[in-house]
Amino acid sequence: MSAFQVAFNAVVPIFLMIMLGYGVKRIGIVNDSFVNQVTKFVFRISLPMMVFSKVASIDLSHGFLISQIKLMIFCAIAILLAYFIAKLAARTFIKESVNQRGYVVGSFIQGAFRTNYLIIGYPVLLNLFGDEVVINMALITLVVIPMFNTLAIIALSPPDKHTGLKKYKEIILNIVKNPLIIAIELGFLSAAINITYPSVINSFISMTASMATPLALVAIGAFFHFDGIKETLSNTLVAISIKLLILPLIMTTAAYLVGLEPMNIILVGVLFGGPTAVSSFAMSSELGGDPVLAGNIIIISSALCVITYMTIITIWLSILGLA
Repeated sequence: MSAFQVAFNAVVPIFLMIMLGYGVKRIGIVNDSFVNQVTKFVFRISLPMMVFSKVASIDLSHGFLISQIKLMIFCAIAILLAYFIAKLAARTFIKESVNQRGYVVGSFIQGAFRTNYLIIGYPVLLNLFGDEVVINMALITLVVIPMFNTLAIIALSPPDKHTGLKKYKEIILNIVKNPLIIAIELGFLSAAINITYPSVINSFISMTASMATPLALVAIGAFFHFDGIKETLSNTLVAISIKLLILPLIMTTAAYLVGLEPMNIILVGVLFGGPTAVSSFAMSSELGGDPVLAGNIIIISSALCVITYMTIITIWLSILGLA
């Protein structure tokens, strides 16, 4: 099977689920209330349950590998680099730093570097590598969630108004309380002490976890709307070019040059090439950013990432000899 066929088989089903969500919203089967409720259920219940179930089943008797520690350090440095690349681009391309809706620069920076890799990237990686990739994704999540949230707060704080910085304590608390972080910690604890659950509990966990990906993808499709596209088009296109093309190409090349394992190079491409995090819209609204720009970056990056994912994955599968 060619590299393109492998990438096609991994990515296109994800795209079709997103289009299903868009279609059922357009014909009135679901509405905005459905999207909000499903999103909460996925992020607070189903997705954490899925992550917990995968992590809890991992054999930790041999400890962490050097390659996994190397991956975590690489991702931490790469996220900082991605933030500064987005910040430099904002200084270069943003003509109006503040408009009537809020702080444009902050929403641009957040949209250009912050990734929603779990919802779309997770199923892609599972399709490519199976459960082998789960522990590595769990480990980088411990790095990614705190860093993305903290850097997003910094990005959304105008240089002349640092009131947003007062929210650091709240953000730290939110990170500690994040359902995914809690699920990963409990999963590692369960794996470390080798807990065996009754079959009825395993079935319940499996059923709840299995809803995460399809519900999340349908919700993303149903979230699509196109308010203010023309007004924000220039800034949106620059942000998603950085998000979907520049960052994944830079980071995967760097991962290859520093000698990360082939699977981890693909993982890095999926991490940095994913669409902008849906939660960035809420954060932009709450902290005084431009919510229209933030929303349009999310929507267009979610639609186009299917094409860029397939391209990047195909290239690296060929280079690494994995297909």
